[in-house]
Amino acid sequence: MPHGITAEEKLHVLDRAEQFLIEHGFFEEHVRMHGIEVLPEIIPRLAVNEIRETVNEKYREIGFLFITLDMKGYKSGSMNATLKNRRT
Repeated sequence: MPHGITAEEKLHVLDRAEQFLIEHGFFEEHVRMHGIEVLPEIIPRLAVNEIRETVNEKYREIGFLFITLDMKGYKSGSMNATLKNRRT
């Protein structure tokens, strides 16, 4: 993600990234600034070469420099762990 873009621009990029996944049949996904989170059982599907390459190309077009996949998979509330770590 390029430096110096506004919070509104970041939200627009994240929305475009999530919409792209939805258009490709991924409905339980979350795109964060640090990567993609999908349900654990979806990870193998997203890792298929053709899909992986398509996502990589589109996300680079949108503005991501790196595209990562959370290997634990999406879990509601998982981002709270980062908030907890910052407070200690």
